[in-house]
Amino acid sequence: MDQKELDKILELHKMWLNGDENGKCANLYGANLSDADLYGADLRGANLYGANLRGANLRGANLRDANLRDANLDFSCWPLWCGGLGVKIDDRIARQLIYHVCSAVVSS
Repeated sequence: MDQKELDKILELHKMWLNGDENGKCANLYGANLSDADLYGADLRGANLYGANLRGANLRGANLRDANLRDANLDFSCWPLWCGGLGVKIDDRIARQLIYHVCSAVVSS
């Protein structure tokens, strides 16, 4: 999927979030979004099931209530603010997140 097509989907999703009847919830099921620029994207409630987000820029993205089950998030970044809460994930992604949290070295 090219950036132009993605931008159109994100615009329709934004309209949907704002209650515009011409908007449409983003359905990116199985989409190849590797290395996509999703910086600051509002993907609340979007369907990203099985999407390839390898290396995608998710900084500042709002993924609240998004479906990321079976998605590939390798080498992408997880939003560490409220926009990363309530995301639907599978066991593999949960294990990856837990591994990274447990691997952090705390010095206090």
